Amino acid sequence: MAGLVSVHRTLFLAVALYLLICFIWGLLLVIRRRPISASYRGSLRLGEILIAVQAVVGLIVLLMGTRPKTWLHLAYGLVIVLALPAAETFGPQWWKGRRETLVVALGCLFAFGLAVRAAMTGLPA
Repeated sequence: MAGLVSVHRTLFLAVALYLLICFIWGLLLVIRRRPISASYRGSLRLGEILIAVQAVVGLIVLLMGTRPKTWLHLAYGLVIVLALPAAETFGPQWWKGRRETLVVALGCLFAFGLAVRAAMTGLPA
């Protein structure tokens, strides 16, 4: 059990850093007045997969009987899973070009903030 909890914590670091990198990358695209590139979209898909793996490991830890400090941890986890797909879905519907890139980059920043907050409400140290 302790091994899975350790994997969950390590995945948090990977997810948080990855989301921060995606935010910075998106912000650079906005500053340089570039649309979302195929490589950026691919990196977002990879981020979504990483978040999904983190969520699955978290659910396994939960089902094995380990509970977070507060149930709010689960709510943060659920919203993180939905944040990037929502930004990618609604950004292009409402805006094109540079604004679309900004919406997706801000979605990465939002998910990063949620990941940090989820870590604060997770297991005791």
